[in-house]
Amino acid sequence: MHSLTTILFSSAILSLAAAAPSPDIWRGCHNDKKFYSCYGNGFRGCCSVDPCNLSTCPDVVTPSATPSAAPSCTPGKHRAYLPDTYAIFPDKPNDWRNQSSTYHVSQALNGENKRDTLLRFKLPAAAKNCGLSWQQPLQGSNFAYFNTGFVEIYDVKNYKSGVTGNADFTFWPEMPKYDEHSSGAGYCAEEVLFWTSLVGSPKGAEGSVVMGQSGEVGKENGWYLSYEC
Repeated sequence: MHSLTTILFSSAILSLAAAAPSPDIWRGCHNDKKFYSCYGNGFRGCCSVDPCNLSTCPDVVTPSATPSAAPSCTPGKHRAYLPDTYAIFPDKPNDWRNQSSTYHVSQALNGENKRDTLLRFKLPAAAKNCGLSWQQPLQGSNFAYFNTGFVEIYDVKNYKSGVTGNADFTFWPEMPKYDEHSSGAGYCAEEVLFWTSLVGSPKGAEGSVVMGQSGEVGKENGWYLSYEC
């Protein structure tokens, strides 16, 4: 296993408050300011200090606002589809980026040149009995693997517990039907984070997985987090 602790927490990804400015964007900021894109507080722009562990950039003056109410949780069973996805490159901790709705993980032989993916779900505060699963698209859609599709899953906020689930996408793109697969991972919070990494079977084998995702009613597929209220 690659050094998850080093990768996650030597960079600021632990709190999802990291800022990863590109050189071009850095040059667009003036007066010794740098560009930040913060997940924790939603700030995106130029700032004289790192604002990601603050409520916002102190350079920005905003009018006071009434805090919004917490999301409601209708009694019953629910599924949260279409998580935010972020491509992570373990060998380059500062080189990460927001992805499209398509899920993609890969590695070269011996686990080199890895591309992992972070999944981020937002749930109501009252959600309980949460579990991570994936629902495959129909054959012929944007769903494929190369050589091996065995993926390990980590709870980012409980990383010391190690691998908490897995998903094996191998052969499933060849099955012409919808099917659902539990990963064994899951916990409840208003923000739920999973680090997914293709490790291969056997471990270190070259492989890749691409899976389109949709939250459209009647056509849901991809990663989802089930929960109850």
